Amino acid sequence: MHPYRMTATEFLNSSGLKVEDYVHSLLDRIAARDSEVQAWAYLDPEYVLSQARQLDAVPVEQRGPLHGVPVGVKDIFYTKDMPTQHNSPLYKDDAPTVDAALVMLLRSAGALIFGKTVTTEFASVTTGPKTRNPHNPARTPGGSSSGSGAAVGDFQVPVALGTQTIGSIIRPASFNGIFGFKPTWGAISREGVKVCSLNFDTMGFFARSIADLELLADVVRLEDDESPPPSFAIEGSKFAVCKTHVWPEVGPGTINALDLAVKLLRDQGASVEELELPDEFASLRRSHLQAFERDAGSTFLSEYIRAKDQLDPVLVDFVENPSKTSHHDHLAALDNLAQLRPKIDIIASRFDAILTPSVVDEAPEGLASTGNAALCGTWTALHVPVVNIPGFVGDHGMPIGLSLVAPRYHDRRLLKVAAAVAPILEGGGWKSSLLDFDVGVFWVVMRVLACAGVGVLVWEGRTGQLAKRKSIEWSVLGTASLLVFVQQACLFTALYRLPSTRVILFTHFSTLWLNTLWTTSKPRKTLAVALAWTLSIASDTQLSSANLWRFLPGYGALLGHSLTSNALDQTIGILAPSLGSTFTIAASVLGASGFALPFYLFRSVVLDSPPTPVIPLASLAALSFPRFLVTIFLSDHCTSLRLSSGFLHSRSFRHGPMLRSQFCFYFGMQPEKIDAFAPAPRTSTSRLIRSYLKTILSNPESRKIFYFLMLNMAYMLVQMLYGVWTNSLGLISDAIHMAFDCMAIGVGLFASVMATWEPNERFTYGYGRIETLSGFANGIFLILISIFIVFEAIQRILEPPEMNTSQLLLVSSLGLAVNLFGMFAMGGHHHGGHSHSHGHSHGGGGHSHAESHGHSEHGSPPLGFNDNGHSHSSGHSHSHSPPSSPLSPHPHSHSPPLTPSHSHSHSLSVHSHSHSHSEPCVDDHSHPHSPPSSPGSPHSHSYSPPSPEHSHASDANHSHSHSNEPLSPLQNGHAHSHGWDRPPTPASVPAKRLFNGSSLHVHPKTPNSPMNFELGTPITPNYQFGVDEHYKTHHEDEHIPNLHNPSHAPSHEGHSHNMRGVFLHVMADTLGSVGVIISTLLIQFYGWTGFDPIASLFIAILIAASVVPLVMDTGRVLCLDVSDREATIDQALSELRSIEGVASFTAPRFWPKDATTLIGSIHIQLASSASSFDPGGPHSNQRRTYTKLDRVVERVDSLLRRQISGLEELTIQVDESNT
Repeated sequence: MHPYRMTATEFLNSSGLKVEDYVHSLLDRIAARDSEVQAWAYLDPEYVLSQARQLDAVPVEQRGPLHGVPVGVKDIFYTKDMPTQHNSPLYKDDAPTVDAALVMLLRSAGALIFGKTVTTEFASVTTGPKTRNPHNPARTPGGSSSGSGAAVGDFQVPVALGTQTIGSIIRPASFNGIFGFKPTWGAISREGVKVCSLNFDTMGFFARSIADLELLADVVRLEDDESPPPSFAIEGSKFAVCKTHVWPEVGPGTINALDLAVKLLRDQGASVEELELPDEFASLRRSHLQAFERDAGSTFLSEYIRAKDQLDPVLVDFVENPSKTSHHDHLAALDNLAQLRPKIDIIASRFDAILTPSVVDEAPEGLASTGNAALCGTWTALHVPVVNIPGFVGDHGMPIGLSLVAPRYHDRRLLKVAAAVAPILEGGGWKSSLLDFDVGVFWVVMRVLACAGVGVLVWEGRTGQLAKRKSIEWSVLGTASLLVFVQQACLFTALYRLPSTRVILFTHFSTLWLNTLWTTSKPRKTLAVALAWTLSIASDTQLSSANLWRFLPGYGALLGHSLTSNALDQTIGILAPSLGSTFTIAASVLGASGFALPFYLFRSVVLDSPPTPVIPLASLAALSFPRFLVTIFLSDHCTSLRLSSGFLHSRSFRHGPMLRSQFCFYFGMQPEKIDAFAPAPRTSTSRLIRSYLKTILSNPESRKIFYFLMLNMAYMLVQMLYGVWTNSLGLISDAIHMAFDCMAIGVGLFASVMATWEPNERFTYGYGRIETLSGFANGIFLILISIFIVFEAIQRILEPPEMNTSQLLLVSSLGLAVNLFGMFAMGGHHHGGHSHSHGHSHGGGGHSHAESHGHSEHGSPPLGFNDNGHSHSSGHSHSHSPPSSPLSPHPHSHSPPLTPSHSHSHSLSVHSHSHSHSEPCVDDHSHPHSPPSSPGSPHSHSYSPPSPEHSHASDANHSHSHSNEPLSPLQNGHAHSHGWDRPPTPASVPAKRLFNGSSLHVHPKTPNSPMNFELGTPITPNYQFGVDEHYKTHHEDEHIPNLHNPSHAPSHEGHSHNMRGVFLHVMADTLGSVGVIISTLLIQFYGWTGFDPIASLFIAILIAASVVPLVMDTGRVLCLDVSDREATIDQALSELRSIEGVASFTAPRFWPKDATTLIGSIHIQLASSASSFDPGGPHSNQRRTYTKLDRVVERVDSLLRRQISGLEELTIQVDESNT
């Protein structure tokens, strides 16, 4: 709590707080608020500070009971060191030479006369004060003592003096939400005060606590006949409720307040009965006005004679008496009041106190009038003591107070009763005991979360749920905790600014109305919710710009609560499946209290905040309980919407505009019944955005970046708004810097999402390398920033500028907290690399599916559309083992219709580069069958490479051959190939790319001809992707050795370049915040601003040193450099010759795909089988054959993957040996 929020008693009880420091805080508050409230008629800050220093020099033993307590004085009290002007041009700059009697008493007790507060002209008219209500500048602060009431209500001074002729103490106290005390008439001397009526003017006090009023009563020596007064307890006490004859003029705010007060007192064990004044009191109001007007005529006669033209017309009428009130009438009025006073004493003595309204309703709008004082005038005319007790609010959120009345000269007894009643009435108002009790929103939020955190710890101690959770995504849980903290801060901010019932309604249904506003497909419902908001704002602000700025933060808090609630639902939805809903919510609440603790320590220790007042926990529960009832027990939205609307109608929607607002709100949130047979609606923009958000939140990496981006943007917005509000260039500059950070993080978020996109015809290896490009761009950007900082730091070292460090420490500390959270979130392991290779094979008899990406170089370019093509081929092979006996059925295969594929090649000069996709799609079936020569001979299949002159216009053929030759492993079973390219030559057989899982089928747009379709772009053919239903049906779930399933999560190893870039960006900001904190402390301690550029220089060097490795690593990947793995690759290649069946290898190509994975291609030449070189053997008349092809290829694949870490994509092209 800031010192200016302390009451006088709290200041006197504080240890170590000097009067000068207290006065400094009050002056700062006045400087910030006086342009809006305008409570002071005269104030000299330098003089006040000099008086404060003199008071600090007084020895402790010589200090009075009010030592150093600042007191505001109504500008009709004489003060010897300040002008007393009565808000009249006749007394402009008039400087009395003596103090009024009451001012003299206060000075002798050690009080500091702070300044003169605004009043109406001679405190006798109802128009003219420039002062505005601190709760709403568009409304009146009430009465001639408006300056004193507003100054105390706005925390500009702890106590102030006022006077009351009709209602100028009680009414301003009620309108400004403070305590006001009008003692018995004549109990305090009026000497030195410009009175209006000798028969009614009463001196009194404004304060923010009953303890302060009792302190002032001690100083002015108010004493009852029974002194000290007897002890008092609410339980068993007796109260009367007196509505007076003015009750028909009372508004709904006062009616509600009085009804609630009666209930609260009865709940505490008090007896409360209705008191109706006798009929003779009906003439009291008329008698009061008659007596007052004739008194005023005598009072202002001298000013009338001196300068009639400079007096307010009301004062002129007092002297001229246009109503011709006679002396007889005047005496009759005075006698009537005189005979009523002992009667009210007798009536009041039967009760501990009389409870009565202070005002007819909350402060009226406008400054033309100070409000209706009829209720106060009754008790002023009767000369009885009255205390206003705040604690309630009206329909527009303005304070409303109630009064306690006692018999004459029972002032101390009345204060004792008020001290017991005040906490009950304030606590019953839900808001006043906390949010209006000098504590602020953060104080309440901190304690609510602390209580909730303690409850969670107790629950955890009993259940031990944390130990049962082995894996917790801490960054997501931290985000959920932060969202809970922001959500509760928004809730209590809204409660502080807006009526509580409306806040409960809007926050409870935040998901419904926000979705309605978000969904543009239902314009009528969207319009209804928007209209409900508009009507609600219009009703609160009364279409006043001054009111708009008062209520706008509350509605902004409602919107913030809705957004954070929806984000919290999404975050909890991510954690709940693995942790459980109960544990997730409990852990989030505990984390929120953990977030609040550092802020609390920073506020208390770094900002040296004074202690806050002690508030009972019962008051805290009173605020939380109604929200708990609404949010927990009304869980079904449709039902709770109806129930709460009906319940809240009587509390918050009494008037026409509010009732219409409720109806629009209900209509906009009510879910529609959906026709099951209705056609599916078009996907709305909001649903599309939600689908993108779902994609982001489903990926751990993008989720971390997204959460930190949202946090950064929120902090940037707060900085910008606060910077504009306070006109702080430093805050605005830092907010702009944060905007650039958000742009860089947004690029990283886009890259992390884009990297998850599936491969397509244009990017056959996917989009994983975009993360490397993002990391490279972030690194370059950070290096440029470092260079700029270095040059700027050197310039500032040579010419140190002037700096304002007043807000740097706070801003940099908050920035450090945000960035530390970002480093925590980004520091988790992210792993790069996505495998797109699939394969499916069976040993012996079975099916083999292969999809390959092949890269080969040939002496002559393959057939293509041009000399610079890209080759894709797809094939599906089924291999069947031969029957074990001649009696076994003849193996066969079936062929689906031809599904063409596309290929094109790239060729430069005599070199060509082909990229082939071998798909599990069956197009070409070749069945070499040979019946056995004898019953016992096996059924074998043989392959010989076709002769160069043998060609097919299309590979969609079906051939059969029968022989007793050994089976060639190159064509073991059914070989299926699709393509528009020529069949393989003897020197080159189709490549094998090891894939598993459902593969991509490539279909040309024009299926009729292999050569007549159009290209989508000059680079990429216009083809589309299909699905292999046979594979999905029969083989998708089977396991293949040495291969992996692409449907599984991609394997990740190490930090991705993208995450490194984002992490380094966050680290750079963190170092910047640390540097600013250190340099600020050094500047404040030593006074030399050169520490700032020196710290910046070191930070720039650290940033550059940490970023250069990232730029080098990403640059090597983008340049396809594998020099760091060259030795490993050479070693692996040298071991290939040891594999049985490999004659040689050519064209090894390896390049990095991303930070941790490689792509490779290689040609292997198979060694011929032994039978090919046996001229006397049974196969001497056949072509050269090769054995164990599948085993050779699999061994090559296994060796390279084992020896070369991170080898994820491998294409093996099988060629014939030249030997």
